[in-house]
Amino acid sequence: MGEVQVFRGLLKSFSPYDGYGFISCPVLLQAFGREVYVHQNKLPNNAFVGCMVEFTIRVSSRGQAQAICVGVLEDNAEELAEAAKMINKDFLKFAEDTSQFAIVLDKKKGSYRLGIDVDIAHGSALLVDAVKGGLVKEWNKQYPQMQVRKGDCIVEVNGITGDAQTVLKECLSAQRL
Repeated sequence: MGEVQVFRGLLKSFSPYDGYGFISCPVLLQAFGREVYVHQNKLPNNAFVGCMVEFTIRVSSRGQAQAICVGVLEDNAEELAEAAKMINKDFLKFAEDTSQFAIVLDKKKGSYRLGIDVDIAHGSALLVDAVKGGLVKEWNKQYPQMQVRKGDCIVEVNGITGDAQTVLKECLSAQRL
C-alpha cells in the first residue's frame, strides 16, 4: 500500500471560526461512516463551500479520515464518477478496519444519563438505536468529528468485550466509561 490514493469530493462545510470543515466523498463516507475532516491549513485559498476538491487522506489515531494535500477542481460530475472507479479497493478494506474510535464519558461530571438507546440483540456489541441527550449528546457537541450516531456499535467498555449483555451492565454501573 505504498501508493498515494487520491479522492474527489465536495467541500460540504467549513467554519473559519472553528478552523475546520468537512468534505463529502461518497466512497469514503461508505468506508468510514463519516464525512472527511479537513483543517483550515490544508485548504487552498480559493476553496469555498460547495466547490469540488481533490485530496489525499491520512487515517487519524481515532480511525477518522482527515484530508491532506487538498486542491480545488472544476465541477465535473463525469470526472468524479471516473475517479470513484479508480479507487483502490484494498485501501477501502483497510479503511473499514480502522473506522473505530474511543470516547471517554464520566458520569460524575454532570448528568448520570448516557442518553442513548441500544439494542443488545447483536450478541457481541451494543447497537446504538438513538442518541437522546445526556453525556453522549454532550460528547457529540464537543467532538463533532467523532460523534456517536444511530447505527454505531459499542464493542468495548472498560476492557469488557464480546458479550452485549455484559457490556451493557458495565455501561449502567461504571462511573467512568
